[in-house]
Amino acid sequence: MKYAKKYVDSIFFPITLGIISLIGWVLNFNIPSAIISAILCFLPLFGKDGRGYLSLVLLVPAMVYNPISFNNIDLGLFIFACTIVISLTLFIIIRRPKFRFGRIAISLIPLYAIFVISLIIQFSFGTPIYKESLYFLLGLFFILLFYLIFVPILYGDNVFEYLKMTIPNSKLKIIKTYDEIFYYLSCGYTIVLVDGDNKGIAIETKAKLDRSITESTSEPNLKGPKDSFTENYESNIGLIRKRIKDYNLIFNEVNVGRRTKTKVSLIYIKDIASTEKVELLQNKLKNIDIDGIIDSNYIKELLSCGQASFLPRVVSTERPDNVSISLLNGKIAILVENSPFVLLLPSVFADFFKTSEDDYIKPFNATTTRIIRYIAFFIAILIPAFYIAVMTYNMEVLPNLLLTSFAIERESVPFPTVIEVLIMITAYEILKEADTRKPQIMGASISIVGALVLGDAAVTAGIISPIVVIVISLSAVSGMAFSSPDLVNAIRTWRLLFILSACMFGLVGIISLFLVFIAKTSSLEVLGVPYFTPLAPFIKKDIKASIVKQKQNKIKNRDSYLTNNLKRIGDGKWKKYYYYHLYF
Repeated sequence: MKYAKKYVDSIFFPITLGIISLIGWVLNFNIPSAIISAILCFLPLFGKDGRGYLSLVLLVPAMVYNPISFNNIDLGLFIFACTIVISLTLFIIIRRPKFRFGRIAISLIPLYAIFVISLIIQFSFGTPIYKESLYFLLGLFFILLFYLIFVPILYGDNVFEYLKMTIPNSKLKIIKTYDEIFYYLSCGYTIVLVDGDNKGIAIETKAKLDRSITESTSEPNLKGPKDSFTENYESNIGLIRKRIKDYNLIFNEVNVGRRTKTKVSLIYIKDIASTEKVELLQNKLKNIDIDGIIDSNYIKELLSCGQASFLPRVVSTERPDNVSISLLNGKIAILVENSPFVLLLPSVFADFFKTSEDDYIKPFNATTTRIIRYIAFFIAILIPAFYIAVMTYNMEVLPNLLLTSFAIERESVPFPTVIEVLIMITAYEILKEADTRKPQIMGASISIVGALVLGDAAVTAGIISPIVVIVISLSAVSGMAFSSPDLVNAIRTWRLLFILSACMFGLVGIISLFLVFIAKTSSLEVLGVPYFTPLAPFIKKDIKASIVKQKQNKIKNRDSYLTNNLKRIGDGKWKKYYYYHLYF
């Protein structure tokens, strides 16, 4: 039975019928070939469906060797035709197919009846029937048979289930509304609608217009993985799942944007991430009402609204390893379609001083680098203001020899110290913006102009003093120690505020604004987590991990402000138990 089913459903069955017909025609074996074909007429009963009868119906004209009349009916044709009728009858009784009456079948039934009646009248008058007429009759019979029997059998009662099983495309969706039709059409899907059904099928046929996975340009590293996220939504999901093979890794997908319908996925590990924070983020994403989401920065701005602050409160990264490490620590990631940057929440102040490369180098080197970043942050925002305060109000804090050297250098400068600093900072910001937006071929020219104009020519012309060049350069280089553009922009803003405060009140203004900076930053929250955590509020067991990089075997617990599942590494009790029983 198994082999008979495979044989009928394969191409070898019609080939066998064709060979038998050819041998019968060549050798004039009318009766033997008809008997063999008649035996084969019962094989479609064992097939998967009734498609084997299509080959048998097409074989009927091959059994006609002579003109047909009532007085001279070809015996081979008679045997073959009777056998087909018996087999079809048994097939209908056994399979009980549902007949499908379409418009074509209904229109062909009267035509087929009229033609059969005309042939019967010809038979009654003794007129022979030639092969041409028989071919036409069989053609009509084939079409009727296909529409009445074989269409329901081949496609089944559920057309959609059949298409899902037979169409070689994993991106196949069942659609039920007009909005879904318009959405999937705009996404590059082909829509299949079936007459009489209230559902449709969307099949992805869009061209792949995505770039390949390359090394990160905004977060370069010497050690660690080199891959980065792209604009392809599915590829980004695969980069995360490739690293975390846990069934608790959850991707909650929602569509954001009335017109763009952008897919936004909330990613977290179910048994690690805080349930309250996940629900809070889900509600915030569902409540976003905007025309469109083009990039993840849209989500970042919409989630950060409510508390005014220059400092960033959401980490944005394009490194899959950084996202994976954050998920294992209890954070929540937000993946946005068509964006290579993934958002990490909740993010505190200390997170912006960490890099993914810290996990791939020695703990001592990583700790030293983190301390340098903290120092660079305060140098970037404070040193220009400190220079202005000292040269304008508080000269007594400098040694006389150093103060005299500064005065000699500024002797030919016609501007006050604050104006001199603002000119230099403005020129630096213009050059940095030009270097960012320039075509790559013009990079060398801009660098040469900046070095000559700001470095040597400006000092020689007496516009600025050499010490200001050193101060602003040190502040600018310190700001470049961070890869986050949001943090760099925050440094620029706070640098300007400290300069204005030092210009008006000197060191007193710097100290007062610094206290305001600490108070304002401490009042910020991200998903209920204070921004200065674990420093304010002070969490003793987490404060060390924010500055000092420990060895992997020493980091046994996760940060308590992120998750209640603190256990990160096992205690090895199972090994002791195993070795104990192995010994005894």
